Amino acid sequence: MEAAGVYQTPTGDLTPNNDGYADLKIFSFKGRLGRLRYLSYAFGIPILMVALLGIAAAILIPISETLGGVIAAVGGIAILGVCISFGLRRLHDLDKSGWWMLLLIVPLVNIIMALYMLFARGVEGSNEYGLEPPANSMGVKVTATLCIIYYFGSVIAAITVPALFGIPAN
Repeated sequence: MEAAGVYQTPTGDLTPNNDGYADLKIFSFKGRLGRLRYLSYAFGIPILMVALLGIAAAILIPISETLGGVIAAVGGIAILGVCISFGLRRLHDLDKSGWWMLLLIVPLVNIIMALYMLFARGVEGSNEYGLEPPANSMGVKVTATLCIIYYFGSVIAAITVPALFGIPAN
Protein backbone atom coordinates (compact mmCIF):
# COMPACT_ATOMS: atom_id res chain seq x y z
CA MET A 1 0.00 0.00 0.00
CA GLU A 2 1.03 3.58 -0.63
CA ALA A 3 -0.23 4.95 2.72
CA ALA A 4 3.01 6.81 3.41
CA GLY A 5 2.19 9.36 0.64
CA VAL A 6 -1.07 10.39 2.34
CA TYR A 7 0.70 11.49 5.50
CA GLN A 8 3.33 13.68 3.89
CA THR A 9 3.53 17.41 4.57
CA PRO A 10 1.89 19.51 1.84
CA THR A 11 4.38 21.21 -0.46
CA GLY A 12 2.13 23.95 -1.84
CA ASP A 13 2.05 27.56 -0.65
CA LEU A 14 -1.02 27.87 1.57
CA THR A 15 -0.74 31.61 2.33
CA PRO A 16 -3.04 34.04 0.47
CA ASN A 17 -0.03 35.53 -1.30
CA ASN A 18 3.70 35.58 -0.71
CA ASP A 19 4.19 39.25 0.14
CA GLY A 20 2.15 39.28 3.39
CA TYR A 21 -0.56 41.61 2.08
CA ALA A 22 -4.26 40.97 1.65
CA ASP A 23 -5.77 40.33 -1.76
CA LEU A 24 -7.84 43.19 -3.18
CA LYS A 25 -11.57 42.64 -3.32
CA ILE A 26 -13.46 45.79 -4.22
CA PHE A 27 -16.99 44.60 -3.43
CA SER A 28 -16.47 42.63 -0.22
CA PHE A 29 -17.50 43.04 3.41
CA LYS A 30 -14.39 41.27 4.73
CA GLY A 31 -10.83 42.47 4.87
CA ARG A 32 -9.22 45.85 5.29
CA LEU A 33 -9.05 49.12 3.35
CA GLY A 34 -6.34 51.76 3.80
CA ARG A 35 -6.92 55.53 3.97
CA LEU A 36 -6.11 56.51 0.40
CA ARG A 37 -7.84 53.49 -1.10
CA TYR A 38 -10.89 54.23 1.09
CA LEU A 39 -10.98 57.83 -0.15
CA SER A 40 -10.57 56.67 -3.73
CA TYR A 41 -13.16 53.90 -3.53
CA ALA A 42 -15.71 55.60 -1.28
CA PHE A 43 -15.91 58.72 -3.41
CA GLY A 44 -14.88 57.55 -6.88
CA ILE A 45 -16.95 54.39 -7.30
CA PRO A 46 -20.27 55.90 -6.08
CA ILE A 47 -19.77 58.88 -8.42
CA LEU A 48 -19.25 56.46 -11.30
CA MET A 49 -22.28 54.40 -10.23
CA VAL A 50 -24.49 57.50 -10.00
CA ALA A 51 -23.38 58.57 -13.48
CA LEU A 52 -24.23 55.14 -14.91
CA LEU A 53 -27.51 55.12 -13.02
CA GLY A 54 -28.37 58.55 -14.43
CA ILE A 55 -27.70 57.36 -17.97
CA ALA A 56 -29.87 54.27 -17.40
CA ALA A 57 -32.67 56.39 -15.92
CA ALA A 58 -32.49 58.86 -18.82
CA ILE A 59 -32.89 55.97 -21.25
CA LEU A 60 -35.60 54.08 -19.33
CA ILE A 61 -37.86 56.85 -17.98
CA PRO A 62 -39.21 57.83 -21.43
CA ILE A 63 -40.03 54.15 -22.01
CA SER A 64 -41.58 53.51 -18.59
CA GLU A 65 -41.51 55.77 -15.53
CA THR A 66 -42.15 52.77 -13.30
CA LEU A 67 -39.21 50.84 -14.73
CA GLY A 68 -37.00 53.91 -14.42
CA GLY A 69 -38.06 54.33 -10.78
CA VAL A 70 -37.38 50.67 -10.00
CA ILE A 71 -33.93 50.90 -11.61
CA ALA A 72 -33.19 54.09 -9.62
CA ALA A 73 -34.29 52.45 -6.35
CA VAL A 74 -32.26 49.28 -6.95
CA GLY A 75 -29.26 51.39 -7.98
CA GLY A 76 -29.57 53.52 -4.85
CA ILE A 77 -29.63 50.43 -2.65
CA ALA A 78 -26.58 49.06 -4.50
CA ILE A 79 -24.67 52.32 -3.96
CA LEU A 80 -25.57 52.24 -0.25
CA GLY A 81 -24.34 48.64 0.02
CA VAL A 82 -21.07 49.49 -1.70
CA CYS A 83 -20.49 52.48 0.59
CA ILE A 84 -21.25 50.37 3.68
CA SER A 85 -18.75 47.72 2.54
CA PHE A 86 -16.04 50.38 2.13
CA GLY A 87 -16.76 51.84 5.58
CA LEU A 88 -16.72 48.43 7.25
CA ARG A 89 -13.40 47.52 5.71
CA ARG A 90 -11.92 50.92 6.63
CA LEU A 91 -12.97 50.35 10.24
CA HIS A 92 -11.43 46.87 10.08
CA ASP A 93 -8.14 48.51 9.04
CA LEU A 94 -8.43 50.65 12.18
CA ASP A 95 -9.00 47.43 14.19
CA LYS A 96 -12.58 48.47 15.00
CA SER A 97 -15.81 46.56 14.63
CA GLY A 98 -18.14 47.42 11.78
CA TRP A 99 -20.76 48.37 14.36
CA TRP A 100 -18.89 51.66 14.76
CA MET A 101 -20.52 52.66 11.45
CA LEU A 102 -23.69 53.33 13.44
CA LEU A 103 -21.97 56.46 14.76
CA LEU A 104 -22.31 57.90 11.26
CA ILE A 105 -26.07 58.36 11.80
CA VAL A 106 -25.61 60.41 15.00
CA PRO A 107 -25.60 64.16 14.24
CA LEU A 108 -22.28 65.95 14.92
CA VAL A 109 -20.65 62.67 15.97
CA ASN A 110 -20.82 61.62 12.32
CA ILE A 111 -18.48 64.46 11.34
CA ILE A 112 -15.87 63.34 13.86
CA MET A 113 -16.30 59.72 12.84
CA ALA A 114 -15.95 60.51 9.12
CA LEU A 115 -12.78 62.52 9.76
CA TYR A 116 -11.42 59.69 11.92
CA MET A 117 -12.08 57.18 9.13
CA LEU A 118 -10.39 59.43 6.56
CA PHE A 119 -7.30 60.48 8.49
CA ALA A 120 -6.49 57.86 11.17
CA ARG A 121 -3.60 55.54 10.37
CA GLY A 122 -4.53 51.88 10.10
CA VAL A 123 -2.95 49.13 12.16
CA GLU A 124 0.39 48.00 10.74
CA GLY A 125 0.68 44.32 9.99
CA SER A 126 -2.19 41.91 10.33
CA ASN A 127 -5.02 42.20 12.83
CA GLU A 128 -8.09 40.12 13.63
CA TYR A 129 -9.76 41.34 10.41
CA GLY A 130 -7.04 40.22 8.03
CA LEU A 131 -3.69 40.97 6.50
CA GLU A 132 -2.43 44.49 5.92
CA PRO A 133 -3.80 46.12 2.73
CA PRO A 134 -1.34 46.28 -0.19
CA ALA A 135 0.46 49.47 -1.19
CA ASN A 136 -1.54 51.96 -3.23
CA SER A 137 -1.26 51.78 -7.00
CA MET A 138 -0.87 54.82 -9.23
CA GLY A 139 -4.56 54.51 -10.21
CA VAL A 140 -5.63 54.75 -6.55
CA LYS A 141 -3.42 57.81 -6.03
CA VAL A 142 -4.75 59.54 -9.16
CA THR A 143 -8.39 58.75 -8.28
CA ALA A 144 -7.94 60.01 -4.71
CA THR A 145 -6.34 63.21 -6.01
CA LEU A 146 -9.22 63.72 -8.46
CA CYS A 147 -11.72 63.17 -5.61
CA ILE A 148 -10.01 65.85 -3.51
CA ILE A 149 -9.95 68.28 -6.47
CA TYR A 150 -13.62 67.50 -7.17
CA TYR A 151 -14.56 68.14 -3.53
CA PHE A 152 -12.74 71.46 -3.23
CA GLY A 153 -13.87 72.48 -6.72
CA SER A 154 -17.48 71.83 -5.68
CA VAL A 155 -17.08 73.97 -2.57
CA ILE A 156 -15.52 76.81 -4.56
CA ALA A 157 -18.25 76.55 -7.21
CA ALA A 158 -20.98 76.63 -4.55
CA ILE A 159 -19.51 79.86 -3.22
CA THR A 160 -18.65 81.63 -6.48
CA VAL A 161 -21.33 80.60 -8.99
CA PRO A 162 -24.22 82.35 -7.21
CA ALA A 163 -22.14 85.54 -7.08
CA LEU A 164 -21.37 85.27 -10.81
CA PHE A 165 -25.05 85.07 -11.72
CA GLY A 166 -26.19 87.68 -9.21
CA ILE A 167 -28.16 85.27 -7.04
CA PRO A 168 -28.68 86.98 -3.65
CA ALA A 169 -27.49 85.20 -0.53
CA ASN A 170 -30.18 84.44 2.06
